[in-house]
Amino acid sequence: MTPAERTRALDALPIYVPPEECGAMEGDRHGACREAAVGALRAYFEATGQRVYVSGEMAVYFPGQLRVAPDVFAVMGAEAQSRDSWIVTREGRKPEWALEILALGDRWKDLKGHVVEYAALGIREYFIADLVRRRLWGYRLGDASIGIYTPIMPQTGRYRSEVLDLDLVLDGEKVRFYHGSARLLEPSEIAEELEDRLNDEQILRREAEERAAAEAAKRSDLEAQLAQMREELERLRGR
Repeated sequence: MTPAERTRALDALPIYVPPEECGAMEGDRHGACREAAVGALRAYFEATGQRVYVSGEMAVYFPGQLRVAPDVFAVMGAEAQSRDSWIVTREGRKPEWALEILALGDRWKDLKGHVVEYAALGIREYFIADLVRRRLWGYRLGDASIGIYTPIMPQTGRYRSEVLDLDLVLDGEKVRFYHGSARLLEPSEIAEELEDRLNDEQILRREAEERAAAEAAKRSDLEAQLAQMREELERLRGR
């Protein structure tokens, strides 16, 4: 296949997963968990200047394989620009980290099927957030040539992701990410923190202005008293 034919073949691939192929719709809990995870990771990698593409529920095409569509996935070293699909042969990179969120969908697919499928595709780490059982699972490829996952054992309640260099925790119905002791904030939490900081700055500025006004008034009173004393002294000298 010539480069031009390969480009035409890639362009002919669908850019989305048709709804009828998506299986059971997951509902609001699934969507909220997914959006929070994507938002927190995107904000973190952007703030730290790392080139990482984070997305989800998007068709991902591996060469010679059927497409997959993880709820969340990350591609290290890739530009964080908008895309309609991820084609490994076009991008030259494949997802190295994937997260599936289990709410109303097929439990076997996420807990068993994807464990085999994602390992065979060479996705280095695969995590599952089970919102029903309130459990988190993690898997990592030991030897990519073998293509079999090894379970990630939690340490003090956290699951370590070597790919993301972050720790994962399932907190209620959300996946939380930690860098050391610092928890990554979701976009809504970042907005709230910025709003609180802005309010604090406005309060401090207002207090400073009030102190400055009080000091100016006090200085004006002292200057008036001093002027009055000088006038009284001049009057006494003129007698």
